[in-house]
Amino acid sequence: MSTVVDLHMHSINSDGTLSAEEMLNMMNELNVDFASITDHDNVKVYEQIKKINVKFNKPLTLIPGTELGCSFDGVIRDVLGYGIDTKVIDDFVSNRYSKENQIKKQKRLLEEYKRVFKRAGIKFDEDIEVSRGNKSEAYITIYENLIKYPENIEKYPFISKITLFFWNYCSNNETKFFVNESMDYPTMKEGIELIHDAGGLAFLAHPCMYRIGKLRTLQLINHAMDCGIDGIEVMHSQHTFDDNLFLAEVARKYRLLKSGGSDYHGGTKPDISMVTGKGDLYVPYNMVKEWIDKVRQIKL
Repeated sequence: MSTVVDLHMHSINSDGTLSAEEMLNMMNELNVDFASITDHDNVKVYEQIKKINVKFNKPLTLIPGTELGCSFDGVIRDVLGYGIDTKVIDDFVSNRYSKENQIKKQKRLLEEYKRVFKRAGIKFDEDIEVSRGNKSEAYITIYENLIKYPENIEKYPFISKITLFFWNYCSNNETKFFVNESMDYPTMKEGIELIHDAGGLAFLAHPCMYRIGKLRTLQLINHAMDCGIDGIEVMHSQHTFDDNLFLAEVARKYRLLKSGGSDYHGGTKPDISMVTGKGDLYVPYNMVKEWIDKVRQIKL
């Protein structure tokens, strides 16, 4: 029986829809061997897990992780941290991303989305608001509202895909839909140093998901290497087969560690399943065995 690995997923503590207990139960059902819950700028799930009692079918190894948003040329580029001391990360994010500050940020971003979308002729309800301060709350709130209007999809068909619209348009500073969400985030160098200070390994998350072309993707990876990155996420639900081959070759050439995961969010991204992604994802244990047993682990 093959080893089941998924090192990228999100709980309700960031922008997922499942609780810690629900996620553990799903991992149990899927016979997962190695997993990491990598909430955005958040590690609260690991305190919650300590209070949960699940009878596992077989041993589960959790790699304490997180996904840090980092600023790079006016956009956000994510860095995964594995094997981290969660207290070090929690101290940092609690100080930098207080609930009050996050709510203020999401309110500011919502107003910016409204301004940009109105200028582009996208219809939405002016009275929509945000109040929780969760990661991507502003974008998800306005997106769920604007897709209620068929004329938006008719005018801009690419809007129909929530993830594609965000990364290819709203996070692309070369389009008229661009909204700068990178303010207040640490630089990539600061994010990587934080992960290292927490005793973990830093991986550039889903480099090909941004759809910026191979040349600019290589420039991004080179910048991450200059900042001290340890590896790259090769396997990902939004990567194509060619992306996987390209990134595997880059990792080999530059002697970078490799990782992979579904980027499961539950109801936020209903087309992505834990472990299998969009149905064809497979993260081989051989790809991660070089490092996975050398980092901090939680045995369940």
